[in-house]
Amino acid sequence: EQLVDRLLDSPHYGEKWARHWLDLARYADSDGFEKDLDRPHSWRWRHWVIRALNDEMPFDQFTIEQIAGDLLPGATTEQKIATGFHRNTLKNREAGVKRGEARFDELVDRTNTVGTVWLGLTVGCAQCHDHPMADWTQKEFFQLAAFFGATDVSDADPRKVGNKLKDNMLSKQDIIAVVAPNLGKVGTLQKQGLTYPDDYAYDDAKPGDIVKPDFVLWDKEGRVVADNHIGRSASRLRKTFASWLTDPGNPRFAAAIANRLWQRMFGIAVQEPIEDIDDFDFGSNPALLRHLSALMVENEYDLREFQRIVFNTRAYQATANVTPDS
Repeated sequence: EQLVDRLLDSPHYGEKWARHWLDLARYADSDGFEKDLDRPHSWRWRHWVIRALNDEMPFDQFTIEQIAGDLLPGATTEQKIATGFHRNTLKNREAGVKRGEARFDELVDRTNTVGTVWLGLTVGCAQCHDHPMADWTQKEFFQLAAFFGATDVSDADPRKVGNKLKDNMLSKQDIIAVVAPNLGKVGTLQKQGLTYPDDYAYDDAKPGDIVKPDFVLWDKEGRVVADNHIGRSASRLRKTFASWLTDPGNPRFAAAIANRLWQRMFGIAVQEPIEDIDDFDFGSNPALLRHLSALMVENEYDLREFQRIVFNTRAYQATANVTPDS
């Protein structure tokens, strides 16, 4: 117990466990793609993660600040830097790239990452078609994407405010995701009927309103089937989503992080693959995963306390060496 306490209280704790989170968040110091330009201030978000873990920030707050920290009341510079999570996506700055299409690719990446990391659910299949095995439709994929659709990167000096996002804050701006049956690979957007209209009029638009959505995906009949977010302010969307995601009534949130911690501590997760926690039985040992999820909630998402409990169990302290008798 003393050894566990000493290691968990080490100032290097945040560095060790931040490494795993940086991988999940696809952290990089450069953009990727052909130019692979440097991101000279991306370290600010990395340091925020380390400090948050060392300061024992509860994981639900850790989540909220990364998804919508810039939209919290009286948001601090640190909370704005936390939203650098969304900026870790690949960034294509090549000269001939169409910014609308590149932004769409970034949006899809953010949607897939949030689903995998925080819900333990691979939602990417539904980008092109209804998920063949999970109860997850293409329409729902773009409804999830809409929470991040009004978000763009800030042009402000990052040396002053860190890597933060900016919210368009337009009362009518939003993604209208119109899902096409059998859309096919979304990477071939121009062939699949993706358009970038110069204007788009809502019935309740007022003179002077800017009513230009980021993109419109039309189905073959031109039907709008995923317009449930129209009319809400962009700033409300991510905050609402973050609140729903971290609600104790959402069992996938606690299960996903408990499963990931168990994997890092034991070398194998309670449920594999870790990106797809089964909706119905929570894996090969549902009783254990449900118990770990409840333990996470009972300890108010305190990651270090969760680890302290598990590290001190007989299960963790048992040898991993396999003998003929065992």
